[in-house]
Amino acid sequence: MRIALLVSAFVVAVSATQAAPVTGAAREAFAGGWRAGACGVAAEPNAPSFTLEFAMTGGLLTVDTGDERSGQHPVEAVDVAGEVVSFKSGSDVWRFKRVKDGGLTVLAAPSVYSELKSRTFHRCQAPADRSAIHLNPKQTAAISASMPNGPYLIDLRAKKGCAAIEYQYLTFDLVGPTGFELHRWNSSAVGEKLANGAKLNFATDEIANFRIEQADAIPGGYKFKITELIPPNGARGDTTTITVNIKGKSATIPEWKRTYALCSEPIP
Repeated sequence: MRIALLVSAFVVAVSATQAAPVTGAAREAFAGGWRAGACGVAAEPNAPSFTLEFAMTGGLLTVDTGDERSGQHPVEAVDVAGEVVSFKSGSDVWRFKRVKDGGLTVLAAPSVYSELKSRTFHRCQAPADRSAIHLNPKQTAAISASMPNGPYLIDLRAKKGCAAIEYQYLTFDLVGPTGFELHRWNSSAVGEKLANGAKLNFATDEIANFRIEQADAIPGGYKFKITELIPPNGARGDTTTITVNIKGKSATIPEWKRTYALCSEPIP
């Protein structure tokens, strides 16, 4: 959960100054989920990974090292020179060499990720099918926490709303690129309190993850078709439809009988 929150804090702005448009060929060749070492059953446990996304942000490289360095980096330019591929992100350059099995070997990376040099990544996940996500970047930015300044939905049963320390919240990920999900999680303060056997002074729902099967903009909000993912292996559960009605800085989901504050700050 912490990694997901950290990466959301670094998303590149969707504006005239965002990542430069990347050609269709580059999108097809590089977009998706990459993992160090092998994919599938032969995958190294907790191997570092990254995703490349172009459809919503114009270019975004998200690194997951399993610690606080995990983050997102805008891709401002892509350069392909023979078998060497470079992604420019601010003053940093990620440089890879394409190898015969389709992998990318790291030739250069920002100093914070220096241990990734010489590691070979393979694309283990192609970009998810966006055909049922009927939202443009502006509509996506207004609901998805994985977009710049995208909202976190704080359950208003925690009375302080965006200023609360103990609360339950929703995050919508409509950027992907490997899938689209809704998460209902507790803040770290709530998690610690429950782990210590203490009681909360407000009611919460079970924490849960949902796959977003379809997303549509409707007058005053959004409609989502979602499928619950059952732990521990994410088996598919029940599929349902929820409506998110937005008015100012608040949102309601009538199907769940819940009201939320729309908060733009990253959640601890």
